[in-house]
Amino acid sequence: MINNKFLIIFYLLTFSLFANEGNLRFPMAFENANVLPKGIRNVQIRNGQYVARDKYDNDGNVQNLGAPLNKDVKFLDFVDAQETEFKKGQLQGALKAGGVSENDIAGETTGQVQIDIDAQVPIFAYGVTEKWTTAFAIPIVTTKVDIKTGFKSSGTSDSFVSQEFVSKGLRNKAYEMQSKTDQAIKRKLRRYDYDDDLEDREETRLGDIVLVNKYNVIKNKKSVLTLRGDLVLPTGETTDVDRAVDVGSGDGQMDIGIGGAYTYFLNDTFSLTTFLSYTNQMAAYGVDRRIPEKASTKVTPDIDRNTRVDLGDQYIGQIYLSAKIGETPFTLMGGFHAALKEEDRYSGDKYSSRRYNYLNRDTDQEMHATLAGMTFSTVGMFRRGEFKVPLQISLMGTNVYRGRNAIKDNLTSFEFSLFF
Repeated sequence: MINNKFLIIFYLLTFSLFANEGNLRFPMAFENANVLPKGIRNVQIRNGQYVARDKYDNDGNVQNLGAPLNKDVKFLDFVDAQETEFKKGQLQGALKAGGVSENDIAGETTGQVQIDIDAQVPIFAYGVTEKWTTAFAIPIVTTKVDIKTGFKSSGTSDSFVSQEFVSKGLRNKAYEMQSKTDQAIKRKLRRYDYDDDLEDREETRLGDIVLVNKYNVIKNKKSVLTLRGDLVLPTGETTDVDRAVDVGSGDGQMDIGIGGAYTYFLNDTFSLTTFLSYTNQMAAYGVDRRIPEKASTKVTPDIDRNTRVDLGDQYIGQIYLSAKIGETPFTLMGGFHAALKEEDRYSGDKYSSRRYNYLNRDTDQEMHATLAGMTFSTVGMFRRGEFKVPLQISLMGTNVYRGRNAIKDNLTSFEFSLFF
């Protein structure tokens, strides 16, 4: 059995989760048509947590995030990993003597990947007028990437090692072959200017700051209509091209979003809210990107530091029903969330357009989710003089039940909101 962690790096990415920025994100709240009264301030602390293990592929099928690591490995890969031509020749001679072709399967790399995301989002809002509320959100994102890899040898591989090394009293030679293969691959990563540390990593970083403005257009006893404009600033860290595996906290480009929320009050208990938005992810120039040499892997030594990156625009829709629980401060919500992202576009002058097009593959996305939540609010009691502090506490769960090139796992979010 050969256990070779570093061999799997040449089968990474395909890993669109790590490579692509500007991806569809989980909804962390029910979008609403509310605005603050003039002069009222609001501080919110929003927290969202999820553990990503599975994703939808381009055909909508569910697969583990580590699925791209499950690849067949040929004996030729071990030959190519040797550091000198002499060592390559030795291994080729041993293979020939053992009746093994370099194109025979030596085994299969295996991998499991789990990503823990914890987003803390302080939000500060102010009622400029009775109709206009302005706010900004500062996401702090903690990511933990856990990669478990291995190598499952084939019967041919076990027979070869046993015949050529172990049976001849050269067990240490078998271990030496594995060790030198590891080191050769690590040296090759260094030649590609990658950080060759593939250990688990946990980081806390600033995300992209969002500026939000909401303007109330219609407000009466039966309905409320509010328009919204977002400006996303590229304050987060993008994917590091010097890391073979990385999760960025931002997408490196400015986004402009427009949208609107409409609430219709069915009666004193029930209301129906719909929300629609469009986000234009503006193109960025002079971006560092590794440009793949072939479609099967995005690991490459070639870097274009003047890549043009135009991430796909996004469309989001949400609809949900709210139900007040009698005279209590509790409200229940349930509904649906749908999101669509267009394909990314990468281009540059340093390499052929075909190579840049490899980065575009499987970057269009869909996400369909059910939403359920509950809110506890003392605002009504505060207005009646029954509670000293106007605050609101919300809990929401998101279940992604269908998608394409998107994460499939669930999100739980919590929000504490104080008005003053």
